[in-house]
Amino acid sequence: MHAYARLHASGLNCLPAGEELDWLMDRHEKRLFETAGELPNMIEALVAQGIWTRMPGFGRLLDRTLRDAEVLASQPVTVLHNDVYPPNCGLPVSGESDAILVDWDMVSFGLAEMDLAFMFMQPFGGHRRVDREAALAHYWRRRGEIDGRRHSKAELKARQWYADALWALWLIPVAFRMAELPFPPGSSPRIYWDSMFGVLGQRLQLLSHEA
Repeated sequence: MHAYARLHASGLNCLPAGEELDWLMDRHEKRLFETAGELPNMIEALVAQGIWTRMPGFGRLLDRTLRDAEVLASQPVTVLHNDVYPPNCGLPVSGESDAILVDWDMVSFGLAEMDLAFMFMQPFGGHRRVDREAALAHYWRRRGEIDGRRHSKAELKARQWYADALWALWLIPVAFRMAELPFPPGSSPRIYWDSMFGVLGQRLQLLSHEA
């Protein structure tokens, strides 16, 4: 969380301008807008294959996320790592320094909450022992110490919900492809997605209920 706070606090100033952003991965909102009309059919296909159960509230989830995107996508953005999980974090010897983030293959830009959302959508239950609310509160305390900015709890809650939803919707086309063209049984990608199907399905069910 300390490393993320430091990255996001300085990330806005690190971003190049205009066409120099082209080397970065596209913002998550772009895929949402491009695939929104196809997502319900992808959900139905995954349900038909028995990978997921039906999601009665999915339409509300999609509509709310699209509405939020029109407002929140215009807020200040920062550099995003997009791929933090244990192998991509070099932990410090002591708690006196920050972790070192490695593997920047998925670097992009957007709301800082996108990185925070991905931390809590890990396969194999990798986040299950982390107190999500405590971790997020710790991040924002540290972030405020660095950049001096303060946000209301309501604002942070709304932005985090949007980031959680956007990441989940962004991953649906990937899950659809993994189901249509699965990796060989026993392979590392297959094991990863056998777990990730469950994690993503549970997140979508929760978000659909909340929407």
